[in-house]
Amino acid sequence: MGPLPTTTALATDEQLSLWASGAVLFDDRELGAALLPDSEQRTVWRATALLEMGRPDEALSALQAEPTAPISAPSRWSDLVVLAARAQRGDLHALQVLAAVQLDGQLRVQHARLLALAASTNPDRAMADGAWTAYVGSAGTSDPEAMVNVCVGTVLRRNREDAQAMDDALASVIRVVAASWRNEPTMRVPLVDRICGDLAASGDVVGAALVVDVMTRFHAPSPGLDAVRERWDVPLLWGRNLAIRVVPYLVAAALAATGLILFDSMYTTVWLVPLLALTGWGTRLRMRFPVYPGHTKAESWLRSRYRTLGVDGARKPPITSRNAGHMFVGGTLGFVAGLFGAALLADPSGPLGDSAARWAISLYVVLLPGGTVLGAVVAEQVRRQVVLRSERIRLLKEAGASAAPVTCRCWELRGIVGEAAVHYANQHLTPLALALPPQAYAALAGVVNPQGLAVLGCPLTGTAWLALNRLPVPSGRPLRHQQVLVAAPPPMPPETALDGTDIGGGYL
Repeated sequence: MGPLPTTTALATDEQLSLWASGAVLFDDRELGAALLPDSEQRTVWRATALLEMGRPDEALSALQAEPTAPISAPSRWSDLVVLAARAQRGDLHALQVLAAVQLDGQLRVQHARLLALAASTNPDRAMADGAWTAYVGSAGTSDPEAMVNVCVGTVLRRNREDAQAMDDALASVIRVVAASWRNEPTMRVPLVDRICGDLAASGDVVGAALVVDVMTRFHAPSPGLDAVRERWDVPLLWGRNLAIRVVPYLVAAALAATGLILFDSMYTTVWLVPLLALTGWGTRLRMRFPVYPGHTKAESWLRSRYRTLGVDGARKPPITSRNAGHMFVGGTLGFVAGLFGAALLADPSGPLGDSAARWAISLYVVLLPGGTVLGAVVAEQVRRQVVLRSERIRLLKEAGASAAPVTCRCWELRGIVGEAAVHYANQHLTPLALALPPQAYAALAGVVNPQGLAVLGCPLTGTAWLALNRLPVPSGRPLRHQQVLVAAPPPMPPETALDGTDIGGGYL
């Protein structure tokens, strides 16, 4: 990994262990095992990292465990990892034993992750999906791999016949992914690509198309996302879509024109009935006949709404309280405008002159409902533009906040990832005359970029920080944070060590 820097000291085993524990806080056990000195803990982390890569045989080999040995009651964490490896190889009994283990506190949270890894190869995804959801909900983790699995499980469990429920499920996926995007923009493309790839591998090509559609419309266009869209999108059936959208309106317009030509204007309003009926029939056709191959009616309709209105407007109908008020106000203003317009045109002294009375009924019948509908539509479009502008302003404020000066938080933080890690290191930390031992450099080869490896220090607390820039993850490997900053607090002086028996007599 290149020559060692010229420094005055090497990091201690205690500092390496603290840095390794910080990496594991972000569920990067491969990085933690590379930093940790030789120990049983390092072996367990390495085996767990192999499970995350889907290599249970190597995990059993690392733990020196027999894949077919009789299963006894687990007494150590390494026993649970062995059970998970055997379950990942298809041993249903090992999976049952692992699922029956009852733990408390943080061990229970980590057990949920281990159970999710163990059940990942089971044809029934229910256990794995439930374990991933429980893990993310309890740990509050930002681990990209956990996010991918939660999003995939959410989309696979969607009700394909309920457009509103699917929209809610996709909205939850947007929230999960956007939380990662804001702090780590480089994860944008691989995260979406991985979610879509896992859905397609599970046989849900339509789900992958829904996700890539909603993600590319939610976020600003970028070449990377465009390439992901081309890979996973299911294209529109343009011929059917054009026929369904255009033919009813052409028929309605022809009938209306026939009424105007053949009959007196007094009867023109009669032809508005088939006009409105046919346009409504066109809407029903779009909901009845999917215009995307392989989609259900609800899925096709939802994607059509995304394409027409964008993600923010896709939740109607049914009209929610979020936009009902805007549409009511817009419709009222449109009705008033139509009323004044019809009165103006129907006035004999107006633009139509003597023929105004002949067209009066038709003018009121057309302009009043037409103005109402047009006003509601315009109000909704204006509302969407206001929402999008507010979102852009919020993102700009967040970007400005992330670039603001930082205060020292080394006394409470164990690690930071993403752009926040880079900003914190640049704003607050200084280079430290400390280097990693040669064995640590060798273990990190192929995992991190040597140019991004640095030992930094806090000028206030004396905390030693290790800055790491992970190499791009190969295809098929678990997604990991690329910028990582982990802390090793200075040791507490012996004379100030607390035994917990006296807290000074005060109240907590």
